[in-house]
Amino acid sequence: MTHDITAGCTTYVVVSGVHIARKAEIKERLSAVFESPQPADVHNPFMLHSLIVHETFLDAKSVITPLRYQLYDQLDRVDVYAAKSPQERGKSELEDLTIQLHVVSQELDSLTASADMTSMIVRRLSNAHERYQGSIADPLLKNGIVKTTDALRYLLESVESQKRWLASYKARKDIAMTLVSPK
Repeated sequence: MTHDITAGCTTYVVVSGVHIARKAEIKERLSAVFESPQPADVHNPFMLHSLIVHETFLDAKSVITPLRYQLYDQLDRVDVYAAKSPQERGKSELEDLTIQLHVVSQELDSLTASADMTSMIVRRLSNAHERYQGSIADPLLKNGIVKTTDALRYLLESVESQKRWLASYKARKDIAMTLVSPK
């Protein structure tokens, strides 16, 4: 994004992968913004960033939810395994549990890194938006600026919450790993 305050012009280059799950929703939301009868919010160059980051955050649900179920399935298996007598526990079952927990671990590490990156991006957007907000005196633009400020705060808090959930999943996985580790 580049923004020329004197010309009141913002130029965006939006790039995405071919298989982004929410790409259609992002396109629809962008179209709705520009076709809106009250385009005042469009004049805030950070509004589009906020919208796209919000959609990216929503897209994470489609990855995190199945991973949570995969983790809980493995935790259930660990409980069943731990309830068995030592004679009933099979080596292949233990190996499979360990492999599945390692898969969950790798996914959690990847998602945590992604959430860290998103958090950094939103924090930098918020800081840049604060500087932009200080340069605007037009009262007609204030409403859009306040909305974008609120949206960026909400996104940052949401990403931080997502990181806490991922940390709790990792802790649960770590506990399960200690139960299936050979002694």
